Amino acid sequence: MITSWRSPISQFLNPFPKYLQIRQLLLRRLQQEFQPGDVFPSDQALVQEFGVSRETVREAVRGLAAEGWITRHRGQGTFVCEAPRSKSDHRVTGLAESMADLNADTKNEILQRGITRVSHEIAHLLNMKSDSFMYRLVRLRYFEGEPLSHSDAYLPIDIGEQLSSVNLERSSVMNELRKTFSIRFHERQQTIDAVSADAEIARLLKVPVAAPLLLLTRWLVLESDGRSILFRSHYRSDRYYYTVQLADRQKDRRTSKTKTRRSP
Repeated sequence: MITSWRSPISQFLNPFPKYLQIRQLLLRRLQQEFQPGDVFPSDQALVQEFGVSRETVREAVRGLAAEGWITRHRGQGTFVCEAPRSKSDHRVTGLAESMADLNADTKNEILQRGITRVSHEIAHLLNMKSDSFMYRLVRLRYFEGEPLSHSDAYLPIDIGEQLSSVNLERSSVMNELRKTFSIRFHERQQTIDAVSADAEIARLLKVPVAAPLLLLTRWLVLESDGRSILFRSHYRSDRYYYTVQLADRQKDRRTSKTKTRRSP
């Protein structure tokens, strides 16, 4: 049984609700430190440790109980259970164009399209003047009938107007640029951030306000004239995860040596 406790949650800088932070910390302890049958700390002990309200603690612990990590017995306390069996991961992975290529059950709903003055934030991301105009395309992507992501695209005006004639319900913007319009581009930068859902995004994605989301930002550059395209997509973290295939550096070194070896 573990009797030593950690620093209060107030020391953590995190955009997610405190009860989710606490739940994650407690889950880590359950996985690494506790044994089945151990007594789990009381709500009051957790309130004192983390410096939060009793309701915040109860919300954090409620989720652990629902997942089968702990069990409560009135008048006796809370006890650690056997680790629950891992559930199948039903989340989807892959970029929008990849899912379209695989004929995944996805669909797009166009929420907004047209010429707009870019915000200071978007102008800063693209190294543009803040009074610049671009074509904005806002979409809500569904997977198996439920919201998966909210995508905000900024394109040069002439390219955006070309896209306006294309049905994007079952396709992606990047696929159409490549295949329909033969527009060549390369990706300059891609970033992934953990953010929390604001009221509007939460409503569209059908998640609670402040729910954890993945924000994927992709900056593309046209090979013809260097103009920019920007995609900012908020993904539901309970329905999507991101994977990166890393190169085998040892294999790359062996390959490099083979290619550069001189004939005797």
